[in-house]
Amino acid sequence: MKDTGKVMSFVAFLVLIVSGILWIVNFILSFFETALKVGVLNNIASILLIIVVVWVAWQYAKEQSKVMKIIFLVLATIAVLAALGVLARSF
Repeated sequence: MKDTGKVMSFVAFLVLIVSGILWIVNFILSFFETALKVGVLNNIASILLIIVVVWVAWQYAKEQSKVMKIIFLVLATIAVLAALGVLARSF
């Protein structure tokens, strides 16, 4: 469990770095009225962020009632599918 926490902490840190770099680069480029095409990197950062959030949320939910675990599983599934773009066409 301790190693898993370290991995999730590293992934969260990595997501923050990637997201921060993308934001800074796009902010600087906005002064030149241009933008960097970073769709793939944004998608990767979003997916990693969802993975970290779902994992941390599971650490809380697994000690809750059965109803809370079911609610967690439904919402986690929706979040993962949305991050992968599966639900984007549905709404």
